[in-house]
Amino acid sequence: MAPVRLPAAESQPPDANMASVVESSNQFALDLYAKLGTASDSNLFFSPQSISTALSMTYAGARGDTAVQMGKVLHLNLAPDNLASAQATLIKQLNDAGKSGLYQLSIANRLWGQQGYHFLEDFLKTLRNDYQADLQQLDFQTEPEQARQTINQWVEQATQGKIKDLIPQGLLNEMTRLVLTNAVYFKGKWQQPFKPDATKPAPFFLSAGKQADVPLMYQKQHCRFGKFDLAGQAGLQVLELPYQGDELSMVVLLPSQMDGLSALEKQLTVANLQQWTTKLSQPEVKIWLPKFKLSAEFQLREVLTDLEAAKKPKMKLV
Repeated sequence: MAPVRLPAAESQPPDANMASVVESSNQFALDLYAKLGTASDSNLFFSPQSISTALSMTYAGARGDTAVQMGKVLHLNLAPDNLASAQATLIKQLNDAGKSGLYQLSIANRLWGQQGYHFLEDFLKTLRNDYQADLQQLDFQTEPEQARQTINQWVEQATQGKIKDLIPQGLLNEMTRLVLTNAVYFKGKWQQPFKPDATKPAPFFLSAGKQADVPLMYQKQHCRFGKFDLAGQAGLQVLELPYQGDELSMVVLLPSQMDGLSALEKQLTVANLQQWTTKLSQPEVKIWLPKFKLSAEFQLREVLTDLEAAKKPKMKLV
């Protein structure tokens, strides 16, 4: 999971609307993480920024109760025009930062609509101007498989070959009228690289007292690190490893106890994350970090429905 953080400001403070979009995305990320976590005991990997951006694109065309429900789930507190403008600023800022040469970062959006189908011009204009999402017409009615392959090829190209076959066979059919896609690609180098000859197999402790031998990267350096209490539970260690340029970083949260993950997850809030990551010092730390590769696929219809139901006020009969 990777909550959004604003890139470093050059001279002006972050725009208030853009900061609101970032906070909404982070709140939604933690809601989604909690919901997905209860449905699976396996590793979780997803991009909340991608999901919230795609849903914000959908929100631009929503009205009435649908818009109200989506706004609550996404924690949106901006008027639609302000939201779209703030999203445009954020996407541009992230894409511009990705062209700095220090790391690669690109965000690409695209609409795929049934050819000949009428879409409101105001909706298309908002997505074209603010989300940089052009409309490409496809023939879902008679060639759904060809449409699927076209979309998958675009996603694969936009992610430098990392995401292949995004849309599985059978998901699109003759009733499909519109598909929205969001692709995020990031590739960065550590500001303090791990030396390959220091990576060695070593025990990595899993839940329930189990362990496995995995390749562990190692280095000793002065880095952002801190220890915190978890409201009466075991402690928490927080490590922040910056990428080159020191604008983006990976944050690792590690409970001190083997069975402390559940207690940590219950205290994952935007406020706590901000507190933990802003109170880090820079001691010399020995770091053992496993090399890992993750992929995941989720169907979010029921998850989002459950999140919407959780936002409804509860009535108590007396």
